[in-house]
Amino acid sequence: SKQRKHQVAATASIPVAAPATASEADAIPAAAKTGWSIQIGAYPDAKQAKERLDEAKDTAKALLAKASPYTEKVSKGSTNLFRARFAGFQNEYLARRACQTLQRNQFDCIVAKN
Repeated sequence: SKQRKHQVAATASIPVAAPATASEADAIPAAAKTGWSIQIGAYPDAKQAKERLDEAKDTAKALLAKASPYTEKVSKGSTNLFRARFAGFQNEYLARRACQTLQRNQFDCIVAKN
């Protein structure tokens, strides 16, 4: 039991406000495993990707209401990028409609089948 106490202390000593660069991508939502997704960009850090997802949600509230926003970490060589995505579109038509609305509002957008 001494060892367990030590682990708790070690965990508690980790600062809550970890630097943004240390933040990892989200867990991929179940919605991303079926149906359709859209991607609105890839950014050098997760914080930027999340901010862009929030902006997109504000821009296309009705079309993205049921979509699941998430970031996905991808590595290209020594560079990490965080894809900003929405999953959970039941069909290609709904995904394309969301993309068209976002593109009219200066967002990049691509549609992908999961």
